[in-house]
This record gives sequence, C-alpha cells and structure tokens, in this order.
Amino acid sequence: MQKESAYLHLPTYTAGIFFHIGNFLAIAVYLLFTLAVIFNFQIPIENATNLIVMILAAIIFIAAVCGLALFIKRLAKKELRDLSCADDYISNLLCTIMLFLTTYSLLTLQFGAAYYIIMALLFVWMPLGKIKHVLYFFFARYHLGFFYGWRGTWPPKKAIQYDK
Repeated sequence: MQKESAYLHLPTYTAGIFFHIGNFLAIAVYLLFTLAVIFNFQIPIENATNLIVMILAAIIFIAAVCGLALFIKRLAKKELRDLSCADDYISNLLCTIMLFLTTYSLLTLQFGAAYYIIMALLFVWMPLGKIKHVLYFFFARYHLGFFYGWRGTWPPKKAIQYDK
C-alpha cells in the first residue's frame, strides 16, 4: 500500500489551497464590514468596480468554485465517501456557500440577511466541527514560536556535514 501524498493529487491540493485562502479572505471581509457597522466608520469603496473589490471578489469566487469541486469530488469518489462523515459535508457546504455569498455581496455591495445567516451558522459551527482549526491556527503558530523560539530550537538548523 502506497502512502497518500499531495503531489499525487496536485489539482485537488491546489483547489484546497485556493479554498483555504478564499475562506481566510471571506472571513476578513466579514470582520471588516462588521467592524465598520459596529464602529460606524466608512470603508472607502465608492462602487463595486473598485479594483480591490473586483480582485477580492475574483479570488473568493475561484475559492468558491474550488470548494464546490472538492464537495462534488467527495460525493463522487467512493474512497472519499467512505472516509467522510457528516461534519466533512457540513463544513465544506457552509464554507462554500459563504464564499459564493461573499462574492455576491462584494459585487453588489449589499450584505443581506442570507449572508449574515450563513456567517452566523458558520461561526456557530466553527468550534463544533472540523473547521475549528480556523480558531486554533494563529494561536498554535504563536505558541509554537514562543515555546520553541526562545530555546533556539526553532526553526530546525540544517544538519552539519562532516568530511570523512
């Protein structure tokens, strides 16, 4: 039996990278627009044709398509279906819908009820499902650097080559 490796599945691996980047950007957009409402500050976007908005929307849309493709692949391939549980489907579906709604909201500059309902469901599901790694990632990286960094053991040094 051969060990599973990402390089054997580059399209899926690449889709996963885009999916994660898109989710990060979509959550950042949500936080930015929510903070703007809470603290009553204006985001300097005159219209949806703003280049930054268009680029953000394009990246998030590509991520949404990748998420949908990964979801379909999970449904279509028996090996993946056998490995999957309800959490995998719920997490992927919530994130993919969130990405499509974020794209739509950025292009129309209208963040409607459906957008906020999906975001609320996502944030409720986050600590319960497998997407809790969103919460842990930054804290874990900080802890890793703080814990190992002060000892001078991280990052690992290159092995010393001795001449014989």
